[in-house]
Amino acid sequence: MLDPKKQAERIEMLVRDGMELKDAIEKVLSEVTPDKEDRIKWIKTVENMSVLQKQMHKSHAKKSKAKKVGNEEAVQRYNKEIETARDRLEVLRAKAKESEASIQELVKLGAKPSTIIQTWVKEKESEVNKQLEEIKKKEKWGNKDTKKKILEQKAILPEEYVKELKDLGEEYLTNVVERAKRGDQRIITIVKKYHLVHSK
Repeated sequence: MLDPKKQAERIEMLVRDGMELKDAIEKVLSEVTPDKEDRIKWIKTVENMSVLQKQMHKSHAKKSKAKKVGNEEAVQRYNKEIETARDRLEVLRAKAKESEASIQELVKLGAKPSTIIQTWVKEKESEVNKQLEEIKKKEKWGNKDTKKKILEQKAILPEEYVKELKDLGEEYLTNVVERAKRGDQRIITIVKKYHLVHSK
């Protein structure tokens, strides 16, 4: 189960994406783990990967306890929960991969923060490279000149990126800022290219 702060953040994000407040609350509350009688049915309807992963972890732990006390009926029930959660997870993973799922879609599906950040980085890289190629052609820059101009740019995260990451969640912004501070060349290059493109 998501803690109240995470639930509130998730409701806010769904509303920002155009969902009615009532529907957003219902969706988030549907991710709260029900009693054991309804758990299998509930697992089949969960739309969030991290909720499913937590549920699998809980079912594994409970299965271990049930094994220790010799409760075979409970072991079978937890096995069924684990199997159902695994199948549902595969469905959501496929959904996240199909047609280059957008970042917002990945957030809704509860993809790992590392997956969401990698997708964001790939998007920004592709976007800025395309813009830079257009400027290179227009200004007739050679590769050597372009490289020199990129290196001269500041490595400060632009306001546009800060806003985008903040909208996803504070932890995404912190992750990218930290990576840039540690000298992550991929992030630094994207940022420098952005500043070069927007200086024209």
